Amino acid sequence: MVGETFTGDVGLINKYIGNDLLHAQFDFNLYFAMRDNVLGSGSYRNIQNVLNQQSNYYSDLMGTFMGNHDVARAISVAAGQYQDKWGHNEEVSGWEAHLRVKTAWTMLLTNPGVPLIYYGDEYGLEGSNDPDNRRMMEFDDQLNNEQKGTLNYVRQLGKIRSEHSALRRGKRSDLAVEEKYWCYKLSDGKETVIVGVSEVDNVSCALGGNLNLYDLLNNTDAGTKSTLDFGPESKLQVYLVK
Repeated sequence: MVGETFTGDVGLINKYIGNDLLHAQFDFNLYFAMRDNVLGSGSYRNIQNVLNQQSNYYSDLMGTFMGNHDVARAISVAAGQYQDKWGHNEEVSGWEAHLRVKTAWTMLLTNPGVPLIYYGDEYGLEGSNDPDNRRMMEFDDQLNNEQKGTLNYVRQLGKIRSEHSALRRGKRSDLAVEEKYWCYKLSDGKETVIVGVSEVDNVSCALGGNLNLYDLLNNTDAGTKSTLDFGPESKLQVYLVK
């Protein structure tokens, strides 16, 4: 059973987890960090720091999320268009906001925890704070091209997560982290998966040697690499070490 204590205070969240209490809680500490540093303009280093503190929780079943009924929609936060909770904000159509949402989903779905997807966040349903975050779900041709792309990407990530135990239970090791790019690997004794995310171009992460990789996002052999290189068409990368 997963509970909700609406706070970023790890101690208070832990207070209600135990053998005769809740099995886990929603990880608001991580949510606030994702909101401010991935959907917002902060540093990926802050995400790294919060994830490093997850060992302080009494449970490894913490619910990770990017939105719920109490907060503004992720895509609207990423676009900076969430001030009016009565639904008068402009439609979000720019690729930049959708890239931030995809980046946030990449981080959440390639790290341990139990991810929660609040309906519509998988494609970028807009909305400010309650009650504007309770809009009707949209489907198929109701979605614009950016929303369709985000939906397909999240579907793909979910499938990759389900097929690779390292993403669910692996131990994370960081390869490089800066303000707006981050590379890490997850290993569980059975396999190793390498993840890279970046908002900037012309940066690289060293892999610590030549590795034979399989590109999980594109379902293709990636050959041997010693670095992950980021550019306009390669900002999100997930590889299985062969």
